[in-house]
Amino acid sequence: MYLQSRRMERSWAQRKNDAMAERFRLGGSYYDSARNETITYGVGNTPKIFLVSYFAGIVSGLLGIGGGGIKVPAMNSIAGVPMKVARATITALVLIILIFSFTLGIG
Repeated sequence: MYLQSRRMERSWAQRKNDAMAERFRLGGSYYDSARNETITYGVGNTPKIFLVSYFAGIVSGLLGIGGGGIKVPAMNSIAGVPMKVARATITALVLIILIFSFTLGIG
C-alpha cells in the first residue's frame, strides 16, 4: 500500500455510488494537492463493506488489535474508495472511539 500511495496512477477504480451509498450519501470529493486536482469518488459494494467492517470489529475485539488494518484495504479494493479517504475515515472513527472511551472512563 505504501508503494501504491507513491505512484501517480490511482489505486482505486472510480465508480458511482450504489443505491445504499446514495441513500447514506457516502460518496464525495476532495482536493489532492499532490495531483493538483479535485478527486470525486463514489462508493460501491456497500453491503459487502458493512459485512467486512462487522467481522473486522469482531476480530479486533477478540484479538485486541485495531480493525483499520482490515477496513482500509477493504474500503480501497472492494468499495473503490481512494486510500486517502479510507485512512481519514478510520482516523475519524478512532477519534470518536477515543472521545467516548475517555468520557466514560472519567465518569
